[in-house]
Amino acid sequence: MLTDPKLRAQVDALWDKFWTLAKPLDVIERFGFKFCVKVNMTKPKVDLQKTERSSQHFQALRQDIREEMKYRIQQRDAYSIQMTLALGALVGVAATSVATQTQSTNVTSIINLAYRALIAAPLISIYYTTLILYSYRIHRLLSKYLRDVIEPELSRLYEVPIDVEWENWYSKNAVPGIRRSFFLGSLWATCILSPLYVGFSEQWQGSFLLPLGIISALYLFVAIWVTRSFWNG
Repeated sequence: MLTDPKLRAQVDALWDKFWTLAKPLDVIERFGFKFCVKVNMTKPKVDLQKTERSSQHFQALRQDIREEMKYRIQQRDAYSIQMTLALGALVGVAATSVATQTQSTNVTSIINLAYRALIAAPLISIYYTTLILYSYRIHRLLSKYLRDVIEPELSRLYEVPIDVEWENWYSKNAVPGIRRSFFLGSLWATCILSPLYVGFSEQWQGSFLLPLGIISALYLFVAIWVTRSFWNG
């Protein structure tokens, strides 16, 4: 029995709507029809809310990744400037040694041997080149994640072709750059030319020649390792 007056009134009102139907099956059919209409009206709203939440999630991920990629670009620019300044300072020290040798004969041996500072140039080049190439690697990994994971999901949610998404379009139309190859080439040039210059300045004799050879061999070994590690990105 229905003891709740409010519930009983609702049931009576609902029954009054069906009192004209002669058959019980017609009543059941009418109830089923109303239920299906209610479900069909509710389901699109639920699906739309789910799609909106998913799109917001992937949009936030894409924005975070794009910001990280911008930071990596700025990071590489900063490393390039720092490497250029450091190498320029070493060249300046070596140039001071050459100038003193040509302008005066009464200079100290320390100033005359300032060109030996160039032996540190490959170390600086190795350090900054490794940081720059590692930054390139992280950048490429982020780009791959955008291209293979985030953008396909956004393309599916918004029902747009995958080719209109930026990373997918760029990967098919980008012109290969030379910056990574430039940094590797600069590394090898520094590792080879700096020891050669110091060796010529020493006239390939003296006690400094043995340490120079050992240090040069170590530089070449590290340069080979860096090249093999980052050659394919």
